[in-house]
Amino acid sequence: MKESYNKIDFFKDLLAHDLGNILQNIQSSVQLMDILKDDPKNSDKMTELNKIIKRQLERGSSLITNVRKLSEIEEREITLKSIDVKKIIETAIEHAHVRFSNKTFEIKCEIPLETYNARGGDLLLDAFENILINGVIHNGSKNIQLWINLTKIQENRKSLIKIEFKDNGNGILDERKKVIFERSYKKDRSTGGMGIGLSLVKKIIDDYNGRVEIESRVKGDYTKGSNFIILLEEVQ
Repeated sequence: MKESYNKIDFFKDLLAHDLGNILQNIQSSVQLMDILKDDPKNSDKMTELNKIIKRQLERGSSLITNVRKLSEIEEREITLKSIDVKKIIETAIEHAHVRFSNKTFEIKCEIPLETYNARGGDLLLDAFENILINGVIHNGSKNIQLWINLTKIQENRKSLIKIEFKDNGNGILDERKKVIFERSYKKDRSTGGMGIGLSLVKKIIDDYNGRVEIESRVKGDYTKGSNFIILLEEVQ
């Protein structure tokens, strides 16, 4: 992240982007409950919507906690811990389906049975979720599809966990890939605000001593969608 990236502005973006998603989820659920409330046959749906609202409130509380943690990262050296990547992926997928309950999309996973523990922290969920949200929002396909691949690789004698988030969305031009993670890129309206969420992803992964990259899902044809790659150190 560039030195000019102001810490106060970063936290402002974090709250505006993620808290905005949470509030939208709650608002959609409340509106739907208002429509269904007068019909006793909808009691099960009302119960489920109530659960969704509770989960979103929990996410909001967790977000505030994570902002405080991230602020502490800026002030002192971060302490990393072992994170179960498979569980984080499962939770991120669940949140994506809640966020887009009015959309039809499919998330396919290629996740081996073995354990995948990476060195990271609690904000890893936020990073994964932001990528999935972008994959759905910036997607003009009639059949929205996302893929998550989880593998282990060796790089410079280190064992890394590689998480790939692929989509069949609008894609990103090669020249834009170079700056898509920078906060200033949000000023380019051609990405529909994508830069805000992805700059958060980069900040989080950088703090975990990881790396985030982007390439076209189909080599040589950016219009077929994108592939966001996160690399994290494996905990043996």
